[in-house]
Amino acid sequence: LQTLRNGDFKGASNLKNLNLDLNKMQTLNESSFVGADNLNWLSMSGNGIETINKEAYRGLPKLQMLILSQNKLQQLHRDTFASLSDLQEILLNSNAFETMSAGLFDRNAKMKRVWLQNNRLRTIEPQLFEPLTNLVMVNLKDNVCIDEEYRKQYREIESLNADLTAKCASGKSTR
Repeated sequence: LQTLRNGDFKGASNLKNLNLDLNKMQTLNESSFVGADNLNWLSMSGNGIETINKEAYRGLPKLQMLILSQNKLQQLHRDTFASLSDLQEILLNSNAFETMSAGLFDRNAKMKRVWLQNNRLRTIEPQLFEPLTNLVMVNLKDNVCIDEEYRKQYREIESLNADLTAKCASGKSTR
């Protein structure tokens, strides 16, 4: 599978779980999932996805889990997940992110877990997780180095912060 077209999921309102792992998609276009309005779980790991249109997930009001692991994502528009008001868990691990900008999760108030391990993260804007009052876990293991502003904001992750601080001080990289 190389692409999803608008209308591919027309009439798929009974669909709850969708596994699109290990295909050859590089881009997600606008309204890729319209018609799958009861989708609860979506996995798109190992596709080589480089670009996601900010409207790609429009029409998925009940999505609770989104898996985008092992792709080639470097950046996301701040509105990419805006329509996913029920989103509780997102896996963005093993991509190529170097920065996470504030605003990305502003409309995901139900978010509980964010997986960002094994990226190239250097900067996380301190306000990124601020709107997520239900957040219980953020995995940042195996990133290059997380900047001081993030560490000041989220000191409760002491063991993780110590590991990331050591990498910053020594200049070590996991890549």
